[in-house]
Amino acid sequence: MVQPTAPQVAASILNADFSRLDRVVHKMERAGADRLHLDVMDGHFVDNLTFGADIVAAFRRLTTLPLDVHLMITEPARYIERFIVTSWADYLHQRARATMADQALEARARDFVVEGEKVTMQHYIAER
Repeated sequence: MVQPTAPQVAASILNADFSRLDRVVHKMERAGADRLHLDVMDGHFVDNLTFGADIVAAFRRLTTLPLDVHLMITEPARYIERFIVTSWADYLHQRARATMADQALEARARDFVVEGEKVTMQHYIAER
């Protein structure tokens, strides 16, 4: 019999005080978050504008928790290297309608994975 896996908490930082990222991250760690969920929005694919790979990299320097990065950007393949190599994201998510070349994006992501490291690409079907 397959044992069910325990649910994991991916704490979103979307409403965080960005002048106090270290405090926000440490508070989430103490609260028992399993990973941090970071919504990257470009103002085109979705209306909101948040942050890019540099801020994700800042989170990496603050915690050892896995970084669960949700790319809500128009051209994810254009920025994939930055999010894997520069920011050390652990999980990357994108909406399926973000690009017509999902397989090419996943292949490009694999090109940048450092030996011994793992990046998981996940795709979501966009709501209609």
